[in-house]
Amino acid sequence: MNNGIFITGTDTDVGKTLIASGLAACMKEDGIDIGVMKPVATGSRDDASMLIEAAEVDDDINDVNPIFLELAASPLAAKRVLGKEIEIDKIKESFERLMKRHEYMIVEGIGGIMVPITENYLVIDMIKELELPIVIVCGGALGTINHTLLTVHACKTNSIDISGIIANNIKDKLEDLAVNIIKELTDLPLFGKIPNISINDIITIKKVIKR
Repeated sequence: MNNGIFITGTDTDVGKTLIASGLAACMKEDGIDIGVMKPVATGSRDDASMLIEAAEVDDDINDVNPIFLELAASPLAAKRVLGKEIEIDKIKESFERLMKRHEYMIVEGIGGIMVPITENYLVIDMIKELELPIVIVCGGALGTINHTLLTVHACKTNSIDISGIIANNIKDKLEDLAVNIIKELTDLPLFGKIPNISINDIITIKKVIKR
């Protein structure tokens, strides 16, 4: 296993960037030399920029985010619409460069673990290739129990080490109950429940994570 963590989620927009940035900022504040990576992004590089800001690094954006497609769609769909090839080797090459520069890596995935990046390379394949344990970010809204259990099942089937779960954007008692059921059924560590945050700046996120 490499020294770091891979932040995945049960879905798109579940809060992976918020959690990854918060963890990076907290670890940086604690004196750990943090490297960050968003290997694949579509539509915008804002997530990668937020990670860079949180970790306070000056790494090349093309290492932090080696694969970028301008169309806001799943990577495989964007690849086909734009007629571009995705050079998967760039992910491992950039990761290894950043590993040499930093003590600990925080890598954020795109969408969920079964998102196809190419026809024969999924996010779950990237996790295996980078040899990192994962943290699963889930929400509390209706459907989260099913989505989270499916994610956990896929990881266990593929022998991926799950460090634990972080629940994000928990708004009420019913959503809190859903998260407790997830913990009960998966028997995985629940690292925290993050409330709904209206201001997504690094300082606010860091304060919430540290709580």
